[in-house]
Amino acid sequence: MKPLIFLLPAVLSLHAAAQNYVIADDRLSSGVLTLEGSSFSVSTVNPNGNVCDYEGIVRNRIASDGEGCVVHFSFKRDSVRLDIPEPAREACQSYCGHNAFFDRVYYKMPTACASKYAEAAERRFQAAYRDKRFREAANLKRQYLKPVWQIPLSDRLDAGFE
Repeated sequence: MKPLIFLLPAVLSLHAAAQNYVIADDRLSSGVLTLEGSSFSVSTVNPNGNVCDYEGIVRNRIASDGEGCVVHFSFKRDSVRLDIPEPAREACQSYCGHNAFFDRVYYKMPTACASKYAEAAERRFQAAYRDKRFREAANLKRQYLKPVWQIPLSDRLDAGFE
């Protein structure tokens, strides 16, 4: 066991790829929360086009900018909720335009929306279509598009899909 200890720092330095979460419960607003290790960034746009942009580091489920803005993160299996305590609301508002905000629930992007999955699905579709297996090709395309099209267009564009 002792000879493997030198690998521990390398293993601990690895982190998961960035995970995107989107606003899905408000069809008029759009937004993306990106988590990569302990770093995060959030960008939202309200129906009037006003923007919020905030980024930082999450420690113990809390992010703070050192200037009064404090954000609490609540993680669930397929979502992340950002909450701003009332005393920090004014400081956090400095990252947002008029009537824009970023404290809300963000939902995990479906796996089918990832570009690697989309490319593989498209290759399977093209192979079936070339072989004149049209019914199978249509089903393959439908399986791919269904979870992707359930996300509002503005959120798909914000997350880099389309």
